[in-house]
Amino acid sequence: AFSVWWAGLDGYRRRFFSGKVRILVDGQVMGELHSGDCFGERSLEKDEPRSATCVASERSQCVVIKSHEYKIMMKMHQATKFKKAMAFLTKQCNILRSWTYPKVFRLSGVLIRRMFSPGEFIVKQGEKSAVMYLIYRGKVAIQKEVVYRSENRWPALNQSYTVACHEKNVALPLKILTVGDFFGEEMALNYETRQYSAVCEETCEVSERSGGGVEEDEKYIRATTN
Repeated sequence: AFSVWWAGLDGYRRRFFSGKVRILVDGQVMGELHSGDCFGERSLEKDEPRSATCVASERSQCVVIKSHEYKIMMKMHQATKFKKAMAFLTKQCNILRSWTYPKVFRLSGVLIRRMFSPGEFIVKQGEKSAVMYLIYRGKVAIQKEVVYRSENRWPALNQSYTVACHEKNVALPLKILTVGDFFGEEMALNYETRQYSAVCEETCEVSERSGGGVEEDEKYIRATTN
């Protein structure tokens, strides 16, 4: 085994590798990285010394990326990511078709991308309404939960009878949403709680709008949904 680098050294490079590398902090093993993993980016992003020592536990091959090359790669990645996000918002989201480019540009800066697995609830009926979602990839089932009640009396032909009541919650399917659709707009329609549930039909990637400034967007959302 040999050290790939030591804690305290300046972080000039980021390395991708094949093999196995142990991560040590103050002499204690904090974890082990394997083929395809990467390490060293923290010091490049924050321009600070290394905070851990990396030791190869077997023969390993690394691809070394210099600091300035890494930063150029990240800028290109962010530019490509932003371009794709703006194309999605301006061309595929019907709710934003009437918005001006500066308005969509501002919105893109506060969206958070999230992933959900099949069968997972994104929102549940009755929860507090504070977040709106745009579907970037996948399908989402919208359903309304209602209480189904039935009554039976026994015996039916007797003047003296007993009424038996049964109640159960039933999820009624309302609609299947796909790429470019939105849900969670209750906040713009003056509802404090969710009026329906949203469940993933397949692996979904959605853009989440929450936090400060939501109220400022409400008038645009309300005008579009009415």
